[in-house]
Amino acid sequence: MKDEYSEIYKVDARDDWLNGAYDEEGNVAVCDICEGELAWNPKDRNWYCKGCGQEMDRAEYLNYIGANPPGPRCLSGCEENYPFCKKHCEHYIIDPSDPMMD
Repeated sequence: MKDEYSEIYKVDARDDWLNGAYDEEGNVAVCDICEGELAWNPKDRNWYCKGCGQEMDRAEYLNYIGANPPGPRCLSGCEENYPFCKKHCEHYIIDPSDPMMD
């Protein structure tokens, strides 16, 4: 017998948050093609649209969100989800007033 809860699936909110795509103000980034939600792919180290599948490498994504990275190593020496990576940046000291430091 099928009940009303048989189609419920687990959602990992922490994973969704850690692998979400955000601009430098902490707002969710959306696709310019389909307006779907963008996300970080930790395996491929790129961003993709959950709706249409568009992919962006680090340079494309930083340009897309109008990022002001803390320095050149951020573009070429980091493989983490930007700007979330500012919370544990290995290359630069991030200003504590940066919105991503909250």
